[in-house]
Amino acid sequence: TPYRYADMRVPIADARVDQVAFAGGQLWSEPLLTFNHELDYSGSFPDDVGILSWDKETLVESGSVDVPNGKINYVERWHSCTPNITVCETWEARGSDDALQEIALKVGEYAMVMTSLSGFGAVLFEQGSSYWSETTHIGNKVESYPPWTLGPSSPETKLHWIEIN
Repeated sequence: TPYRYADMRVPIADARVDQVAFAGGQLWSEPLLTFNHELDYSGSFPDDVGILSWDKETLVESGSVDVPNGKINYVERWHSCTPNITVCETWEARGSDDALQEIALKVGEYAMVMTSLSGFGAVLFEQGSSYWSETTHIGNKVESYPPWTLGPSSPETKLHWIEIN
């Protein structure tokens, strides 16, 4: 079984950049990490393979993406949001055709849900002292809110925020 992931990117400084959200399974074959976009807000990245390396405590992904007018080279620096947490709880729902319909991941005080049940929707939550609050949202409203009964857990998974160069 591949590890599960969810990736949601909302531009902060550059409004010309589109929102991106995708989730599914990931496969590791050193030094390549392949992200299978089973759910994808834009549906535009069927092949998502990066080369991973370490720069001290920072995980670095590099590669290139084919776009209509050529190729874009990229470097992403992954910084841990949860340095002392090594377990990611996951839950997913699949249709009768085994296609992923909804996925939820929880790492420490963060949780993310992506769904295609009523059109695409993605939401990031952060846990407060007594409740979960929605911090970022893309697409349609998501009806699933933490806490969930999640499992089984994926070992040695950490939540990262990414600095894209």
